[in-house]
Amino acid sequence: FNRLFRNYNMLLRIIILALAAVFILLFIILLKQIFKRLWRLSEKMVVVQQGNYQVVLEDDREDEISQLTHSFNVMTEQIRKNIEQIRTQEEQAKLLQYNLMVSAINPHFIYNTLNTSTHLAEFGRISEVVEVNDALINFLRDNLKLKSSQFYDRLENELDVLRQYIIIQNYLCDNTITLQNHVSEKDLALSIPKFLLQPLVENALYHGIKNKRGGGCILIRGYEDRSGLVFEIEDNGIGMSPEFQKIM
Repeated sequence: FNRLFRNYNMLLRIIILALAAVFILLFIILLKQIFKRLWRLSEKMVVVQQGNYQVVLEDDREDEISQLTHSFNVMTEQIRKNIEQIRTQEEQAKLLQYNLMVSAINPHFIYNTLNTSTHLAEFGRISEVVEVNDALINFLRDNLKLKSSQFYDRLENELDVLRQYIIIQNYLCDNTITLQNHVSEKDLALSIPKFLLQPLVENALYHGIKNKRGGGCILIRGYEDRSGLVFEIEDNGIGMSPEFQKIM
């Protein structure tokens, strides 16, 4: 009986050790899976931290880590929505800014142009009325592009709009102004912000040529270099005083 007891005791110890080994092995496998899921979640967080919010983490289990994963997905989705909302608000703000600029300039300009057309018609200068009206129509058609959020246009189109603008100004100022451009054919296809050149040409017209006797000439140079797209506006007007040159 003593020998039989020792045998059973040894067998029981072996069974206990085997069960303990199996338990430890299962525990290690479970910890490995938990750490693997947490590591995947940590990797996705690093990706989000780097600025990529198009991240979705799949986890179909029902435990605390799955809840963390769900919260992470909700967070990234909300960030994407917020970014899209901010982008939309910025576009609307830009559109509003452009529209305010156009609405501040156009009424006075349109009134003067139509008033000039009326005076030309009274003197029977019908061909000139047609020229002024065509230039005004083309000018307004270009402004409508801002209403459709088209903030950029080809340089070639912008130069053509400036030519229409100069035609109108020639009648408004009772002057002979020519517009020349030194732009290569390949640069004409470049895209630039709308109304980038018109304020510069308008400044050369009103502060340089308008008070000058006789005709005037405005020259536009445009070229692309390493720093970007460069424009130079030159006129043969009255020039600037030395004091103003120091300010510039």
